[in-house]
Amino acid sequence: MLKAAKRAGSNFYIVSDWGAVYPDAAQNASQYINAGMDVEMGTHDSPGCDGHASQDASDYCNKGDYMLADKMRDLVDQGRVSMQRVNETVSRVLSALKTAGLLDPAVQSGFPSYTYEDLHTKFDGPLMKKDVRTQESRSVAQEVATKAMVLLQNKASFLPLRTDAKLELYGCGDEVHFHAESGSASGTEPNIPAVGDRCKPDGGTACPYPEDALKVAGTSVTSFRLQDGGAGPRDPEATAIVCLVAAAKNTEGTDRANLDLLGADKFPFAKYKKSVVWVIAPGPVLMPFAATAGAIVLSSLPGEMGGAALADILLGHASPAGQIGRASCRERV
Repeated sequence: MLKAAKRAGSNFYIVSDWGAVYPDAAQNASQYINAGMDVEMGTHDSPGCDGHASQDASDYCNKGDYMLADKMRDLVDQGRVSMQRVNETVSRVLSALKTAGLLDPAVQSGFPSYTYEDLHTKFDGPLMKKDVRTQESRSVAQEVATKAMVLLQNKASFLPLRTDAKLELYGCGDEVHFHAESGSASGTEPNIPAVGDRCKPDGGTACPYPEDALKVAGTSVTSFRLQDGGAGPRDPEATAIVCLVAAAKNTEGTDRANLDLLGADKFPFAKYKKSVVWVIAPGPVLMPFAATAGAIVLSSLPGEMGGAALADILLGHASPAGQIGRASCRERV
């Protein structure tokens, strides 16, 4: 793997999986490091964690402290890791950060300050409570979310919508689930701004919900909970934007329990002559509304800027560039 990475260039560094450095690292951490590991993912799950007690991780806890500064210093002093190897890691990490633009002082000025405790604790530490995002990171998140959206259906060029169109939104507020349910990718609950502070220009604040993004974009928006759509449109001339989230979220180690979208079976799509459906799903789902909807947009994990990204797609400020890598069905067979 290391040889292959080097052939691709120098802007890389190698990170372990979560808890992948096993208890033998307490005596043999140098073997992991000298084999090419630059960063060990994770820190203490709990103060009493002493690492995996078994190779099958049946009694898992992630010690994750074998490459902290004091232990690296000991390995160098003992001659088990060379300064050349340390410099190689530093060079790789700094090169990758430079390529990503993260060494730019203007970018760094937006970073929060960190303490030793922040960087050496996890679930029981203060870092999980700190908002580590920046305006730059939110701008990148919006770009990624926009480019990843897939236009599954657009009957008679239903999209884009006019900015002066009347919109009725169903389930497009805090019912939208926009991050992984569990596993290493799930992270912690993000810091979502209060109503009125969301969707500031140029990634100034997070914008996860379409109802906020479309209001900021200047459209005429009336918002409802998804369950309130049962009575049909309040304004027959309005376009309904319906946000549907997979009932079974993504996780690690198990299959999803079903292919359903929450509330899709109860929403009366036939009552709405003009509708756009935003589907948020980590995998295949059933879409019984496909014959009725004017347009369908698909996202997997739209992230904290997913609302802004959808608004850009709906209003024609950006084109959906995502390509689908899975199949979905209209109904069970």
